[in-house]
Amino acid sequence: MEKKPKVYLEAHGCAANMGDYEIIRSALERAGCQIVPTIAEADALVLVTCIVINTTEQRMLSRLKEFAKTGKKIIVAGCMAAARKEEALKIVPGIIFVKPSESATIAKIVCGSGVEYFESKLDVPVKHRGIQSIIQISEGCASACTYCITKKARGKLVSFEPQKIVGCTKRAIESGCRELWITAQDTGDYGKDMKNLRLPQLLRKITEIPGDFKIRVGMMGIRGANQILGDLIEIYKNEKIYKFIHFPVQSGDDEILRRMGRGYKAADFERIVEKLRKEFPEILISTDVIVGFPGETEGQFENTLDLLKRSRPEIINIKRFSSRPGTKAHKMEGKIHTKIMKARSTKATALHHHIGAELGKNYVGKEFSALVTEEGKNGTSFARLDNYKAVAIKEKIPVGKRVKVKIKSATYAYLVGEIVE
Repeated sequence: MEKKPKVYLEAHGCAANMGDYEIIRSALERAGCQIVPTIAEADALVLVTCIVINTTEQRMLSRLKEFAKTGKKIIVAGCMAAARKEEALKIVPGIIFVKPSESATIAKIVCGSGVEYFESKLDVPVKHRGIQSIIQISEGCASACTYCITKKARGKLVSFEPQKIVGCTKRAIESGCRELWITAQDTGDYGKDMKNLRLPQLLRKITEIPGDFKIRVGMMGIRGANQILGDLIEIYKNEKIYKFIHFPVQSGDDEILRRMGRGYKAADFERIVEKLRKEFPEILISTDVIVGFPGETEGQFENTLDLLKRSRPEIINIKRFSSRPGTKAHKMEGKIHTKIMKARSTKATALHHHIGAELGKNYVGKEFSALVTEEGKNGTSFARLDNYKAVAIKEKIPVGKRVKVKIKSATYAYLVGEIVE
């Protein structure tokens, strides 16, 4: 029998990349490859890359330089394989690329002929190693943001067939997964390229699967959410869905949003948040903000801060603008000096911490049901409330167990609780 290569596998980036990592790992293991923990032990090296901002891309290139020193077979997967090949080839001329849409084919590339063929990456029976499972529902997106290189990497929207998504989900639940991460570049886009099926209808099919599990819906664009809001609110009433939603607003200034190509106004974000909170007072709102977009004035930045003060998202992911080659924003005039971007980022972060700390006080002294999702350090545990709020517990509890906790204190980012007997 032909000896299969030993493979070192490393991944970076978003939930979609982590999902691809699990698919690649499972496909390689089914082909007979052994996944090894160190580069030294491996015959082949696989890097699942992220290039969303320049600093992340530079980290990927730095890893490739380390890989290149070994002289071993190198495969680059993830977004760099589709959008920034030329940079990787400068380091390793003989590199092999696997685009995100081709993740299921990697076993053939590593092992050669005679391996199992999968038509779609959702067909790969993923071997789950915990209670969480990343369920990818589409590839690419329907938007055209002027700053985004991920669109170039993952392409136009291709929604996966609902029966394949449901099949993938059933396998995860049957293997013991209790938390399902519904993931896409924009979950709100799902089904735009299909007939009579959008995200709420897909979620309905998933909630009908028997089992004790919770669904975390991933990043959703405001434009897409606006189109399905009524149905989205109805399906969110299902107890299997975490009362959590991630709406990246990116800016509170309408002119900046127009130049970003976002397709909505700041008031649309506020209106959707208001409607969701009216239906679900406990809902946890997460958003993203880019500071220092080309041409952003101090007044336009203040508009973003004002929007955050009014809407009070519990989670605010703040990024400084990073110019990415091949995007429209890369050629825009009015680049913001690094010192100004840093100052704006610091100011937005301070506001985030203030809002988070104030909202955290609302939980203190109350009791909640929580699902233990991971082990912490030094005999501690982390759990999630039904709105996905994180709770640190100073006690080791089996992952996957549901407990009742009383919240003793709060930080801007998480709660501290104790088990209620």
